Amino acid sequence: MLLNSYFEITNKVATDDGFRYSVKLNPDHEVYKGHFPGMPVCPGVCSTQMIRECIQEATGVKLLISELKQVKFSSLITPNENPNLDIVFSLSDEGDSYKTKCTIESGDTTFLTLKGELKKMQ
Repeated sequence: MLLNSYFEITNKVATDDGFRYSVKLNPDHEVYKGHFPGMPVCPGVCSTQMIRECIQEATGVKLLISELKQVKFSSLITPNENPNLDIVFSLSDEGDSYKTKCTIESGDTTFLTLKGELKKMQ
């Protein structure tokens, strides 16, 4: 779990299409000591994990990423320059899973776009 160590949720809003979670990165998190020393960059796996944890929080259901159909990293997320991010996602309930379309953004900058599926865990 990265929530409350790597990042914290500062606001959450239901939208017409889904949800907008405002998050704040912790630039002092241990992961940045290795990725990369002197030039911290958010690892892609941490970005996808933040998305999963925000969707879990929104649905109240434990989830596992089962399929990533499309992931596009369009800009680097640096915790010192971009500590405040919006994770915006829509959900389609497919019974035993959720399909999602998601972006991580801040202002006019989109850092990541993702289409995928998350399996509901029992």
